[in-house]
Amino acid sequence: NARSFTNWKSNIFLCKILIPNMIKSVFIELFNNYGVDSNSSEELWLDLKMNYSQSGRYYHTLEHLEDLYIQLSEVKQEINNWNVILFTLFYHDVIYK
Repeated sequence: NARSFTNWKSNIFLCKILIPNMIKSVFIELFNNYGVDSNSSEELWLDLKMNYSQSGRYYHTLEHLEDLYIQLSEVKQEINNWNVILFTLFYHDVIYK
């Protein structure tokens, strides 16, 4: 079915292109809200990305962060301090040993 193929392709695009860029944007904006300049925010993102992209990680990866962010976004209006949740999301398992 051509429509199913189109939906499948758009889901792949969403998963591989939009969501990783979205999660990076959320990260950068979070730090910028606390007065961290864009260059420093970018460096922090690259450090976080490097840690979550290390070989041997099977669960706590960038994809895991993306999944959590999507799920939490669904209940965002029920969360009192969204920024605390975001910091927790991004750093909950950044060091993986």
